[in-house]
Amino acid sequence: MTPHARLRIAVRHDEDIVAAGLAGLIARQADFELVEHDDAQVAVADVRSALRLLAEMSCQERAGRMRVIAIARAAREAEIARAIDAGVSGYLLHDATPDELAAAIRHAARGGAPHLSRGAMATVHGSLPVHLTPREADVLQFVVQGECNKAIARRLAISASTVKAHVANISGKLHAGSRTQVAVAATRRGLVGVQGPGHGVGAAP
Repeated sequence: MTPHARLRIAVRHDEDIVAAGLAGLIARQADFELVEHDDAQVAVADVRSALRLLAEMSCQERAGRMRVIAIARAAREAEIARAIDAGVSGYLLHDATPDELAAAIRHAARGGAPHLSRGAMATVHGSLPVHLTPREADVLQFVVQGECNKAIARRLAISASTVKAHVANISGKLHAGSRTQVAVAATRRGLVGVQGPGHGVGAAP
């Protein structure tokens, strides 16, 4: 996105009053532009509409697809899991703040792990599967041990910048804001392998 380009945002919600409110909040952001969903980079929708939009996309469209954020009244574990499986880029509750909505839209446009609101995250904490690549699993083992990026790079014979990228990906997948949170979440969820770190050494970085 160029410095002067605005993110194209569409609103799809079954309740007109909620749709109007969302549109009003989005219109306040200088870097957002309200458009029809056919021309949108990010769509903000109720859960049913979000699932419908994702189901309508072909495999080719998903590669460079419009990102979809689901908005729900309540956090229901099965519904959140279904939405994430379908490919939503975010899941917010109606009590989300305007700043959180704007941040979630920007996060979705950048790509990466789905953004879950605090209420949604609390509902599914520890229940959603986390898929790590073999190299991410190797890096995670050392992060849990408290190793810095340079030390991990030496152990795995990869660059420190590659380690940094892996740590960022792991943090996104675990919805963790720091290395300490990564270690706590990984340990709590049983992601620290019994084989110990380095079992994947020699795999592609």
